[in-house]
Amino acid sequence: MLKDGSASADIEMVTKGYQYSFRDRLEKYSKRDLIKKYKSYWSHLNGLSIISASALSDKDQIQVIEKASVVVSRYGSKTGNLLLIQPVFFNRNENEPTRYKNRKNDFEIDRGYIDIDEYEIDLEEGLTIDALPKPVEINSKFGTYKLSIIDAGNGKLKVNRYLRINKGYFDKEDYNAYREFRATLVKHDKSKAVLKLD
Repeated sequence: MLKDGSASADIEMVTKGYQYSFRDRLEKYSKRDLIKKYKSYWSHLNGLSIISASALSDKDQIQVIEKASVVVSRYGSKTGNLLLIQPVFFNRNENEPTRYKNRKNDFEIDRGYIDIDEYEIDLEEGLTIDALPKPVEINSKFGTYKLSIIDAGNGKLKVNRYLRINKGYFDKEDYNAYREFRATLVKHDKSKAVLKLD
């Protein structure tokens, strides 16, 4: 993370289990198509450039390993001598489920899954931490969400995010609670940290 609000990152994503079936075909994508897919997936990042990208499907381990190097020219936004950033910036919830006035049918989460994200954000010399979001833990019948963004010292932020979505059948009366659960994930995934420019 640089003082001008730009950032670069080397990303490795490993996908297993149920979600493997969504990503195993990426290995057959051309580099151009893979970059196009990542640009769409990370469309919330302003000024995104993808320097390199690859995907390897390991059928023995039943996992897909994706790697990408990116530059985000407008990751942070400046306000005076402060820089606002959203620490959860690669894998996050963007959309809430549809709102219904009168939900008539029960609903199903047909597949459960787990996302675990761990990474560090290195701050350029001259950037210090002013404020961080408080740690969050949410437990519901629909799943579990944990997020912590901590000062790891030596100019590093450490981000740990855990999301488990539970499969199951739910009554229509539960839909508003489910929608609220998902809306809360979106809110916390978009939480901001404040850095100070020395």
